[in-house]
Amino acid sequence: GMSSQVVWIAFDYDLCSYIKRNYPIAHVQFLCSKPENVHALDEILRDKIDGVDFSSAIFSSNIAQVRDYKAAGLSVNVWTIDFKDEQLLYYGAGADFVTTNYPEQALDLFSKTYISK
Repeated sequence: GMSSQVVWIAFDYDLCSYIKRNYPIAHVQFLCSKPENVHALDEILRDKIDGVDFSSAIFSSNIAQVRDYKAAGLSVNVWTIDFKDEQLLYYGAGADFVTTNYPEQALDLFSKTYISK
C-alpha cells in the first residue's frame, strides 16, 4: 500500500513519537529548525524515530551529531538547499537527502557526480 511510500514529518517531536507508537510501520522524521529542538540520539532511538530533517543552519552547527545519527542508522535530511555547491557540501557532510526548490538541477548534479562514477 501507500504507507511504504509515505514519510511523516513534523516539527512537533511529541507528535512524531505518537505516530511511531501508534503506527510502528510508519516512516517518521522529526523536523528540527531550532537549536533547542535538537534531540539526543538515545531519545530518538528510544522513540524509534526514523530520521531527522534539519534546517541548513542547524545541520551546519551539529555536524558531529549528524554523524552520530547516521552511524546509528537514522536518515538525515537538510532543507532548503537550492545552489549546486551547497547541495554537494551537504551531501559530502552526510546528508542522505536535500530538500530543494530545483529538483531537476539536483538530479542532474548528482547523476553526474555520483551515479556515473
